[in-house]
Amino acid sequence: MEDLDKELAMLSSVAELMAKAVHIRALEEENERLRKIVGSERAPSIDIIGHSKPMQEVFGLVAQVSDSNTTVLITGETGTGKELIARAIHMNSPRHKGPMVQVNCAAIPDTLIESELFGHEEGPLRGHCINAGGVLRRLTAAQFF
Repeated sequence: MEDLDKELAMLSSVAELMAKAVHIRALEEENERLRKIVGSERAPSIDIIGHSKPMQEVFGLVAQVSDSNTTVLITGETGTGKELIARAIHMNSPRHKGPMVQVNCAAIPDTLIESELFGHEEGPLRGHCINAGGVLRRLTAAQFF
């Protein structure tokens, strides 16, 4: 009976060690997956300096959205580096060889912003229209900021 108890204790110890090893391996795989998502393994090539945790998170997001073909809205207070982030996304995207069109929407009056971006029809005489394409209509494979 003592031999059986010793074998049972040893098997329990082995099972416990195996469970810990499996758990550690699962944590390592999760860590690797999250690093890829955040992009901390490959910092994007940008001209922004920052070593703080929030900046590392921003760099991870830049790397993440640069690889995708999605629309990105960059918001922030004046002087926070929105244009730098937009340029970083562009420079790290597959479209980096194409143009990056920048429009300062704050400098365009509210009454003109729609026609500047999407275009309008105008003409010197009533009924005589010329299609004036907006910035977005003239873009092909460019990135707009």
